[in-house]
Amino acid sequence: MLRRIAILIVALTVAYTALAQQERSIILYPESFHSVQTDALSGVNIDPIAVDLSRNACARVKIKFDRMTREQVEALEVKFISNTGLAKQRVAQYYDNVLILEMTAKANTRFYLSHPDFGQSNEVTLNLEGNCEYQMLASLNQTFSIVVKSNAVGASVYLDNSFKGQTNDELKITIPNVLLGKHTLLVESGTISKTVDIDVRVDNIDFSCNLPIEAEKYPVSFVLTPKNAIVDIDGVEQKTSDGGLCKIELEKGTYNYKVWTDKYYSKSGELTVDGPKSMSVVLSPKFATVTLTAKPDEQIYVNDELMGIERWHGELEYGTYSVRVSKKDYVDVFQTLTISSNSSGNISLLSPKKFSNAQKMKNREKFFGYQGYLEAGPLWLGSGYDAKVGVFTALNIGFTSNHFYGGLEVGLFYDSYCPIMPVGLNFKGYFTKTKVRPYLNMSLGLNYDVDCAELYGFYFRVGGGVDIKRFNIGVNYIPFDGCNMFCASVGVRFGGKKYW
Repeated sequence: MLRRIAILIVALTVAYTALAQQERSIILYPESFHSVQTDALSGVNIDPIAVDLSRNACARVKIKFDRMTREQVEALEVKFISNTGLAKQRVAQYYDNVLILEMTAKANTRFYLSHPDFGQSNEVTLNLEGNCEYQMLASLNQTFSIVVKSNAVGASVYLDNSFKGQTNDELKITIPNVLLGKHTLLVESGTISKTVDIDVRVDNIDFSCNLPIEAEKYPVSFVLTPKNAIVDIDGVEQKTSDGGLCKIELEKGTYNYKVWTDKYYSKSGELTVDGPKSMSVVLSPKFATVTLTAKPDEQIYVNDELMGIERWHGELEYGTYSVRVSKKDYVDVFQTLTISSNSSGNISLLSPKKFSNAQKMKNREKFFGYQGYLEAGPLWLGSGYDAKVGVFTALNIGFTSNHFYGGLEVGLFYDSYCPIMPVGLNFKGYFTKTKVRPYLNMSLGLNYDVDCAELYGFYFRVGGGVDIKRFNIGVNYIPFDGCNMFCASVGVRFGGKKYW
């Protein structure tokens, strides 16, 4: 029974010790507590300090923390022991890690800080006067074990000028009880040494400090298939000869390698170098070499890209492709081609079927696109005025099919009186789909008097003509202001698509 009680007491003692150490991870330094001078000589002004809920004067205490982040400072809580009152806390500046407390001004104000991760701080007693500002220092004394790796066995390791031991056969040393924050690390072996600055954080406890010594290197070679493969060692591309041989020299240690090239599956792994080493690496292809065969004059398209006529030989990566075989005056034929490790050799493609006359006409009827015309010619003014000669021009832009055109027309006709600009819609109807295409046309719109800058009646034009490829010849009748006008015009077509 007594033995169980003794064991329980020892366990409670250990737990209490651990708890006490955790509570003291946050240290307040009351000896650094001092007021901020606000007299005329110092020239320091402080912000007004609010009173507490009982209208009592308050004081402000700024606590600056070392080795704590902003988020950690924001999680702190104030625990009063001997007095209560108004207490407000906030982080004033991120880079200063400052906690600002405003509390009732009293003598012998006792409090401590509590953090959900680091426990409780030590207790401090402060004498506070109303409307005064004070400053105090604090720190997070949380410790970790860090690992230092070097490139020499038995190298001496110093932390902040304090000897911590020597590296073992694995070139490492573990240093316990290291405070968070910045430290100076020194590694030396004989007359060679190196110093580095380290920053110990919760997520940063592994450090490397290699001495500037020339380590022994071993020849390592890779024999590659295919010969154009590329070798990466620890992410660095190595030089490879044209014959597929990569020769390098590496120090003793473990490396990650990757062998890769286009159209092949890569290989990677871990390479341990403790002497000369040679490796043969064969990559598996992810393509097949095939020959696509069609009949004479047949065009072979793969995924809408023209590969060749009648025959194509090359490499296709594994996957599914859309193959089209096309020939003039024939119906295109489509087929799906799946390339895998079993695909090789000659692949015969289906041939297209010849168009019938009905199919040719049907395809032509499907055309619909934009079209433009520019027409010009002499203008003859007949009855209603003395016969005179003028000039007529018209620009048409619109959409067309095989038998119909409709679009916007802007014209200009000019005689000895004044220039008139007609604006309206133009329509054409075609009788055939041959190279020589007779048509009738009609235009409707408004006339604009250029000199007077005003509208001048309605615009009407009717006539006919013939298209010969991209040119047309026509005759039009234009009634205007009691006058009968006739125009013979020559035009040119632009844009769109040929109809034959």
